[in-house]
Amino acid sequence: SSLSLVGQTAVYVVIVSIVRIILEHGVFKAVGKFFGIKDERSRSKFAEASWFFSFYFVAFTFALYQFGYKEGWLFNTADYWVCNRAVSPDEVHPDIDPLVCPGGIYEPYSLIQLGQYTAAMLFLLTPVLTSRKGHKDFAVMMIHHFAAVRVPLQTHR
Repeated sequence: SSLSLVGQTAVYVVIVSIVRIILEHGVFKAVGKFFGIKDERSRSKFAEASWFFSFYFVAFTFALYQFGYKEGWLFNTADYWVCNRAVSPDEVHPDIDPLVCPGGIYEPYSLIQLGQYTAAMLFLLTPVLTSRKGHKDFAVMMIHHFAAVRVPLQTHR
């Protein structure tokens, strides 16, 4: 891609943030109200939890399909050492870490994760964006998000 890692991450942060705002504020709060959650704080917690469940369910399902079914990683352990789309499918490199391989679906998948965790940090730091204000475990969540950002960054060495 012609964008740098920072530029690509920014694109995914914007996309994830827009989808989160639409779903959390526009859909999940209404669903919480429909199910009889009257308290605004409880409805906000429900909306936030629904967003995270939805995001991780879609991401997990996509990864399971892509890596397990399409790429065959779950059923053929020899594929663990084949660098997907970076070399020919018949060429095996035991010294290559498949999570660091360029190309294929690994790069956009890791960028989506990077965008999600970066957006989550922005939502924690910017109470206007999130439906729930004042997390009791703010420090723990920030440390977790900083650590979680490191994993996708490692795939872009």
